[in-house]
Amino acid sequence: MMSYFENPATAIGCELIWLATAQHRPPNWRWRLGKHLAVRKSWVPQYWLDDWIRLAACLHCKAAGKRRNEGKLLLSRFPGAIAAFDIYHRNAFQRWELEARLLAGESFDTIAQKCETKREVVDVYHEVFYCVQPFLGTGVHTMTVAIDETIHSGLAEDDVDLLLKYYGYLRGPIFLDVLVDYYRHPPVVPRTARRS
Repeated sequence: MMSYFENPATAIGCELIWLATAQHRPPNWRWRLGKHLAVRKSWVPQYWLDDWIRLAACLHCKAAGKRRNEGKLLLSRFPGAIAAFDIYHRNAFQRWELEARLLAGESFDTIAQKCETKREVVDVYHEVFYCVQPFLGTGVHTMTVAIDETIHSGLAEDDVDLLLKYYGYLRGPIFLDVLVDYYRHPPVVPRTARRS
């Protein structure tokens, strides 16, 4: 006999409750809740929903090739939604930089300028894919949930996303600018002289 928590329907229900109500939820909680609405067609109480979650569901449907009538209206109300979706799924370095700048506490206008995008794209990205600014004062939550628990197990130079987020959060925008420039324009290391 299957226990209460082994039942897949119960597990999905528990995750929905956690995503919608937990104080220390993951930064992409709206994106994940939107997936439950769009893909899994989970029932969710209406008072949990806001326009950002509905937008996330609409983007999930659009990615899956499904049409929804209310989707066109939502996309017209949030002109940066498609560009934010593209950053989240297709442009790794821009995604990492944008997330690191959100963790550094920079203004949305500054982030848009430095990431070469529009303010409304940063708004949508923050609210749907990486909502961290309300938690910037909570060190433990930010370090373990918003950045990643693996930050404590050792980093390598190719962990670019974690390094940008970690130093953006701990050192701020000026240090982050230097680090982003280092990864965009890596130093040229001269070839060593050959031994004969």
